[in-house]
Parts: sequence; structure tokens; C-alpha cells
Amino acid sequence: MKSASFALGVVFLLSCDARGGDPLKPALEGRGPHIGDGEPIKVAKGNNAFALDLYSRLGKKHGNVVYSPYSLSVALAMLHEGASGETGEQIAKTLHLMMARDRLPESFAKLARDLQGDGEEHAVKLVVANALWGQKGYPFVAEYLRSLERSFQSSLKEVDFASDPDRARMTINRWVEEQTNHKIRELLKTGQVRRSTQFVLANAIYFKGAWLHPFSDSNTRIGEFFMTAEDKARATMMRGTNIYRYADAGDVELLDLKYADGRTSFIIVLPKKIDGLAEVERGLTPARLEGLLKKMKPRRVEAVIPRFKLHQGMNAAVELSGMGMPLAFSEKADFSGIARAKKLSIGSLVHQAYLSLDEKGTEAAAATAIVVERVGKPAKTEPILFRANHPFLFLIRDSRTELILFLGRFVDPEAP
Repeated sequence: MKSASFALGVVFLLSCDARGGDPLKPALEGRGPHIGDGEPIKVAKGNNAFALDLYSRLGKKHGNVVYSPYSLSVALAMLHEGASGETGEQIAKTLHLMMARDRLPESFAKLARDLQGDGEEHAVKLVVANALWGQKGYPFVAEYLRSLERSFQSSLKEVDFASDPDRARMTINRWVEEQTNHKIRELLKTGQVRRSTQFVLANAIYFKGAWLHPFSDSNTRIGEFFMTAEDKARATMMRGTNIYRYADAGDVELLDLKYADGRTSFIIVLPKKIDGLAEVERGLTPARLEGLLKKMKPRRVEAVIPRFKLHQGMNAAVELSGMGMPLAFSEKADFSGIARAKKLSIGSLVHQAYLSLDEKGTEAAAATAIVVERVGKPAKTEPILFRANHPFLFLIRDSRTELILFLGRFVDPEAP
């Protein structure tokens, strides 16, 4: 079976600046150690709360949305390791980090190990990679480097931003492209890495998988997608009938399209009303989402969903600053846990994401860069018809940890 894939990469550029009995759930043998102490679950819950906080801001804009909250969380966690005082407190609050600080790195590491499993090829493969590029001779705090290597498997790679920033930029871009299966080809644009750049923190995630129940190409047809009650567009609609986890929750319907590992899913939250997405978004909280997901039960469903691709970029600096961590972007930022000899602050943060959904599965990629410069099965019945022919919310989610890997919405099949 041909498998589809999704990948994501995250890059932080830092320098100094003044600114039970479910018949659908197969055994998960070989997918890694079971989480025992509950702290990685707290990381996942924090990630999901952060995901919805960010969505509440991004959702105010028009059009399709796609991003990776987990990618951002991991990269910000590496930055948080060197953040002190109120700067660290603001980052922790924004990320909803709900445990003692000295437990955070290992909790992130345990979660990553559980998600990735044993590294062998399985029906679905997820790889998390981190990297650190630093200016030659930069006075990093030794314990910070040890923590990144121990908990994030990120060792220091020296480059020369000062004499050839563009060459360093291209080196980082090549790494991101390789880690994201060539979906993010130029994360950092010309001029985003300068002579004042001191170091770059990078995170990349790669996921490869196919549907547990692939759609047949022969059932795919061109159909109508209602962007609003008045406006409609042509869309390529896939169709398949199978046993899916499904819920009718009053104002919305939910459908769980599992990947072949049985634990990772593409979940659609479809408003009953064509113009109902905005109302759903306004009431979307972690508790509300968790409650909706728990309502899903195995049912025989005829699923009609669009085949689509999304590619989107954003500058997340304004969003994150507005979400509660403005100090990190100011000359008052305290990253003395990274380098005591230099003052650090974040100058800009960019994020790109790509997602493709087709008959075989899902392929997606995302990358983030933060630039900081010198500161200064049931009885068979007639199937339920689930027709996603108007705007909906979607998420890619790991069911064992409940971690949201990707979150977004599809509202316009004609968007470039």
C-alpha cells in the first residue's frame, strides 16, 4: 500500500537584540514504552491548551488555517530551559507547563520517546529531531548545552553567522528541508539571519502513514463545497463507507479517520450549520473539545470529505507576545541560563505549515523560526452520512497521549 506522510520542522534563531472495547483499536506492540508517571500526559494537556489559545487568535482571521502546536511547544521548551525570572514564567504560562521546572525536560523527552516508539518501520512512523547551531566561540552556559543534549538530543553545531550569515542560513534550511521530507524548502528567507545572530534552535518532526481504511480513487468525484450559505465552490470529494468512530453532538458531528497504527487520527469537527464554524470556534476550550472527542463511538458511516492541500505561513511573534510572553521579545528578556555574557531577546518568529489529504492518507509539514539578535465494529445498519461539504475544524491527534500534533480549519477549496 502506498503510504502518505506528514512532516514538520521548527527552527528558533536566537541571538541578542533589544526588541476499552473498541473494535477499531489494534494492538500497539512495538510503539514504545508506555507513559508511567503521568508527567508527559501533563505536557500533552498543556500543549493542547496552548493549541487552542493560539487558535482563538488565528481563527479571527479569514481563510484556511493550519499549524503545529506541538512543534512550537517543543521549540519553546528548549528556549525555556535557558529563560530566567519573569521571562521564564511568562513562557511557562503561555505553554501551560503544569509541573516543576526541573521535571520539564525529561517529561518532554518521555513524550517524544512514546510518540516515536522503537524507531523501527511500522504502519505509521513519527520522528522528532532537534538541533542547535551556534556562533563559533559563543559563550554558552555548559549546563544548558548538557540539558539540550540529554533531554532533547540536540548537540551544538558551530557555524559562523558573523562572517557569512547567508551560508549559515542555507545550512539550516537544508536541515529543515531534509527533516520535513522536502516540503519546507526555504524556511528562512534572505535577511532573516544576520551577522548579529548568535545561535539557532531547531526542531523538526516527520510523520509517515496511511489510512487504516483507505478511500478508493474510483469513488472520488467533483462536488460542491459551501464556503457560506450563499457562496459555493467546486471541490474534489472522496467517499468511503466503513466503521469509524463518530459522534452526533447536537451542533456538531465528529468523525475519527484513523491511520494504520490505530493510535493516530485525523479528526473532523463538522458544524451542523453551513455557517456554524464561527460559533463552534467561540466555544472551543480544552474541556469542550475533550468532551466532544469522548462522545465518539464506532458506527457505520459513509464519509464524504474533500481532498485538499493547505500551505500557510504566519509571523507568530505578535500572537505569542499577545498570549502572555511579551518579555521574551523585549530588551528586558532574561535568557541568562543560555549565555550569561550576552543579552538575548527574540526579534521575530515565523511559522510555515503544509498539509495534504488524499485517498491514501495525509502528508504535512511545518517549520518555525525565531530570530533573536544582539541587544544592544457494531451491528451492520444503513450507514450514517457524514458529508463534510462546508467549513470544518480538523486536528491530527495521538489517541494514547491525547496530544494534538496539527490543528486547523478548512473553509475554502479555492484558496491558493
